[in-house]
Amino acid sequence: MTLESVIRAINRTDETVRVLIERGHRTEIRNERYLHHMFSSYFRDELTKFDWNDLPIKPEYPTNFCFSRDHIDINDPEFTRENAIDVGKQGNLDFLIGGDPEIVIEWKGPVNCPEQDIVEAFLKLLKRDSNDLKIFAAIYTTKSGGRDHLRKLVAKISRSIEFVAKTLDLNDLNIQNLQLFIRSHYEGGVHDICWGPYEGFAPFASLR
Repeated sequence: MTLESVIRAINRTDETVRVLIERGHRTEIRNERYLHHMFSSYFRDELTKFDWNDLPIKPEYPTNFCFSRDHIDINDPEFTRENAIDVGKQGNLDFLIGGDPEIVIEWKGPVNCPEQDIVEAFLKLLKRDSNDLKIFAAIYTTKSGGRDHLRKLVAKISRSIEFVAKTLDLNDLNIQNLQLFIRSHYEGGVHDICWGPYEGFAPFASLR
């Protein structure tokens, strides 16, 4: 499976959200599962040959490590490293797509969520081998929200990435094969927070 196929499926998911909003169905996209189903359906279309015996797409795939949600302190990376990582229970990645390298995907949206939820998503992604392709996809549909609302969302994502990097002692995220596809469909218009490879915090600078 290629990264290009995954990106096309994400783009089609985003386009479907846009069309649904235009047709007055914004509030009917109720939770993250809607995005999961759209994405997996569109990814299925990308496959020239589909055989469930090969399990090309694996939803709710177990993480390769354990962590304790109760001991994650989003204000203290060192405490979290010592008390929350490699203890507790395995989590689940939203999707793992087989291949060489493997592609792991975490979704967020359509509504805003607590910062710890974003932290956990990046922990699950960035604890994978550096050669794996890691995708954080988020499509937000909050009905109202001006520039301040968007800025707060961007700051939350930025803090989460920085926190996880410190917690896992990752000095250079640019070598982690991390891609971010984050877009908001607020009433005021569509805003790209980041749409492509992670390249430091520069993509977020204009909204801080």
